[in-house]
Amino acid sequence: MWMLKARQAFAGIVLASAIGCTSASAGVEITQRCNFWEAFRGTLDGQTAAGVTTKMSDGSLVSVIVTSEDISLRLSGRHWDLETGDDARIRIVVDGNGFRGKAHAVNDQEFEVSNLPNDFLESLIDGREAYIEINGVRWRLNLNGLTRCLKSSVEPYARRRNR
Repeated sequence: MWMLKARQAFAGIVLASAIGCTSASAGVEITQRCNFWEAFRGTLDGQTAAGVTTKMSDGSLVSVIVTSEDISLRLSGRHWDLETGDDARIRIVVDGNGFRGKAHAVNDQEFEVSNLPNDFLESLIDGREAYIEINGVRWRLNLNGLTRCLKSSVEPYARRRNR
């Protein structure tokens, strides 16, 4: 049930980000804009969640979501035609350090990578360059503003998460 509400809230975040609204549904709001990134915080099913999201040049969205239970990466594209339930190989590289795993298609337009390690978040906070590769297709992330948004939104929460 919690994951369903988290997915609904993420859809609200994506919608708010895509149309430039200042708040999203399900108690999640945009708290800061930092160049190409937006920070958000809120409550999902009684649990605090925080994260950042950015819109890529092709219109797809990349988001990092931190809750008390998980650190996840969400990728969505309006023109994607994924098979719900399918998995894809994913590699996330930040300053040469790679994270490998499976991206799970949660619907026809979104991949989710769950259970990312805490050092993934630390890498992003300190990162200078990054890219995401899914099944051989590579996206370069513009990290301009990411550090500031992560530090204001996600990092304080992540510290509480580790206690």
